[in-house]
Amino acid sequence: MKLIVTNSLPTSRLFANLLHLEALEKFNIEVEFWDLAPLHFNQSVLNDYFSGSANYAYKGPNHRSFESHSELSEVLFNYKNAIFWHLSRFGRVIRDESVMDIFSQFNAKYFFQHIDVHDDIYHFSHWPRYIAREARQKFYNWNYRPLGVVTSGQLGYRQVKIRYPKTSIIDVRTPKVLWEKTNNEIPEPYVVFVDESLIHDPDTKLHGTRLVADIGAYYLRMRQLFDLIEQTLGMPVVIACSGKFEYQDPIAYFGERKVLYCETRELISNSKLVVGHLSLALDQAVISDKPVLLIDDPDFTEYRRFGFRDVIIRFESKPILNSSVTPSHLAEIMLRDRSFYVSKLERYFRSSENSPEISNAVGEFVKTIYHENGCS
Repeated sequence: MKLIVTNSLPTSRLFANLLHLEALEKFNIEVEFWDLAPLHFNQSVLNDYFSGSANYAYKGPNHRSFESHSELSEVLFNYKNAIFWHLSRFGRVIRDESVMDIFSQFNAKYFFQHIDVHDDIYHFSHWPRYIAREARQKFYNWNYRPLGVVTSGQLGYRQVKIRYPKTSIIDVRTPKVLWEKTNNEIPEPYVVFVDESLIHDPDTKLHGTRLVADIGAYYLRMRQLFDLIEQTLGMPVVIACSGKFEYQDPIAYFGERKVLYCETRELISNSKLVVGHLSLALDQAVISDKPVLLIDDPDFTEYRRFGFRDVIIRFESKPILNSSVTPSHLAEIMLRDRSFYVSKLERYFRSSENSPEISNAVGEFVKTIYHENGCS
């Protein structure tokens, strides 16, 4: 059995690791990864996207990059019996109709992913915009027939059925978090700050946007906030960096504090308080039942603040300006009732306690499609 994983967006190692492709070997599935991003972005943009860290770009099994649509067509001709997991189509984040048309030309068997589940409507006034957006999605996707969509939670299920009512739901417990508690490698109680590498955010390189007007002033205010937290709670602040960007001189940005890379979920699961803005990694706080302090900054751009709508709903609280946080704010957050996390878990992260891991669900789905369609 052969599974070809394709992506029209630049694929980071952080995202690809969530898919656990290596675990599909136990299903006797041979995996290839096809990088389609060069079809949509010039090489200088891609280089800039991955420039923050030496190991940020993903190199998958049997990795292949495509420079032209004609090359994709020529190669796809020899993979008529393969099954494709196309990662970048469900929400039409990128206009890759040309790729989908090639899939259709060769009657490719494909399925999508929708594991980053967010609300569609944040206020009743958003209904007209939501209806128009879904109509637009229907228009662009009307002739595409995914065999299934990998998704998480009750909301993910509903969103898939609205957009692709006849497709199969590949229900998984979200791979974005750690479901089992990890060993605590920091012996003392600590507060974790979830850094988002605002000095170098890869997505802004694709869209030509910026997140902070004055990056120096932002880091100064964050250091002052860390000082306040440490003085008030008597615990050190540990900096959790995603690995998107490697700080050459972390002391200049965070002061004399421990800075750790690629351990964010583990650090959250063992912390006493989580401080952050709107990182997807904050979802781990729900799973691990941790108090969360959401932080805003006076120099955040409107483009940046737009993303707060999701964490406001997730954590049922509004972000506080870093320069306005007081000891009473910290005390209130530490003692806050977090029982509402239970409903968030089912809404976004797993539809039931029986929702399987992503590798098991995808492996079983590929086996089923393989046998039903007589692939070889």
